[in-house]
Amino acid sequence: MNEKVYTIKEVATILDIEAYVLRYYEKELELQIHRNSQGHRIYTQKDITILQQIKELREQGLELKGIRNVIHTLDQEGLESLTQVSATNAKVIPLVGEDIDIGDKDDQKVKQFTMIIKEMLKQTLVEYGEENKRQLHEELTQEMDIMMDKKLSELEVSQQQKNEEYYKKMDETMREMQKMRKEIALLEQNTQKPSLWKKLFKDKNKTEEIEEKSM
Repeated sequence: MNEKVYTIKEVATILDIEAYVLRYYEKELELQIHRNSQGHRIYTQKDITILQQIKELREQGLELKGIRNVIHTLDQEGLESLTQVSATNAKVIPLVGEDIDIGDKDDQKVKQFTMIIKEMLKQTLVEYGEENKRQLHEELTQEMDIMMDKKLSELEVSQQQKNEEYYKKMDETMREMQKMRKEIALLEQNTQKPSLWKKLFKDKNKTEEIEEKSM
């Protein structure tokens, strides 16, 4: 019985991924996707399962380089186990697009992010020889450092943007207050000073009084 195969359009619909993303994954991750007699891509259920794991790992923040190292080292069962560990922990806290205060080094979200990466590393090393473990450990440790540096940089930028917005609003508020003070002072000054017309009229009356007295 022939194994059922799917077109790239069908796989894109199943996984809710654009077709160009599937082609990009195939190239960057060096996936072995078969072609039919017309040269069109055809996907088996195993291919779809692997792509699903790749999608989940990407959504959890793992770089393509790290995913490529993993999928070319692990068998299918190992890849699924790795994703399950990561997905289980990822349910605790969303990692992508989440604002975390970098000023708080003990932030629970940062701790959970670190825990997820460590669990992924630990699960990847299961059932491998010592030599493979050392090699894979070095590769994934390097990838983990890159991920952590990237995440912390994003958090720092986010915090800087928040600070810049805060100080910008403070400056605007202070300028508004200074403007209001000037307007109030000017209003008080204008209220205390007689109008030019009244001043002229008053001076005219004084002149007439002086002339009357001198007559």
